[in-house]
Amino acid sequence: MSMIYTLTLNPVIDVHFAMDGITRGQENYTRHRIRAAAGKGVNVSAALLRHGVNAPAFVLTGENGADEYMAMLKATGIEAVNLVVPGNLREYVSLNDASDGSETRICYRDFRASDEDVLTLGNMLAPRLQKGDVVCISGALPEGVSPSSVVRISSLFKGRGALVAIDCASMSASALAAASPWLIKPNLAEGRRLFDALTGNYFDYSYDPPVMDYSDAGPSFIAAVLGQLASNVLLSLGPDGARFSSPLTSISCPALPVERCYSTVGAGDNLLAGFLFGLPERCFANGGPVNIFDAKAALAKGMEFAAEICVEER
Repeated sequence: MSMIYTLTLNPVIDVHFAMDGITRGQENYTRHRIRAAAGKGVNVSAALLRHGVNAPAFVLTGENGADEYMAMLKATGIEAVNLVVPGNLREYVSLNDASDGSETRICYRDFRASDEDVLTLGNMLAPRLQKGDVVCISGALPEGVSPSSVVRISSLFKGRGALVAIDCASMSASALAAASPWLIKPNLAEGRRLFDALTGNYFDYSYDPPVMDYSDAGPSFIAAVLGQLASNVLLSLGPDGARFSSPLTSISCPALPVERCYSTVGAGDNLLAGFLFGLPERCFANGGPVNIFDAKAALAKGMEFAAEICVEER
């Protein structure tokens, strides 16, 4: 049976403060505070574990905060392997105001790594991979890490027969094309940036191409164009749900209605986790484009996972 592994190159400690109102310039009090080990790949592992699937997490951790981070991961039951590098772990503070349902986020970005660190972490995972396993490389790249290192570890994983899924805002269209992943999962803003890059690429410079206005391109067209970068495209649309596109199908699924959305942090990661959870084993064995029947069920499961995390009080 296929295994799912996650790589988190830019981990974070999520700190959620539950508030009954926020007043600028004054002392504010919280109902409670929750600290959790997070990061996009770790979020995928956590979502899968909640549904009984062991998805080991491989993580780069700054030495200042690494022990606390790994202890929190261990407490959740996630199987985790980390590579400690110099520096500090990030903290991501969310102020969740119950009075108006708003969420204010403050991110402390002070984490650096190197391409060699990424390659070392990739080599720690590679021996465990079997044909049909999935590796999710998720999260923005930390300072000091270039997209070329993601391309290199993607090649390493694919050489072991694994399928690579990339959810990384730091990857350009050219870097994704070089990595040639099995699946990409941008959100709409990221997808449009990639779309703009692809529709602006002209490979025949012997003539002046006509100027095309794609400013009104919808999610279905964007997802289809992004098919140049991966066999499968999972486009997160936030409150509008998600769209999936492959050479075999293009379908959308609305977000599930929830009584109260406490926080959207991690919703996209849960979407990816649910989508993978909902795919039958043959999709991983074949390693190609996902058909309409399998995609429809997987997309619905992704929406379920995303709704679960949105209503969770953190």
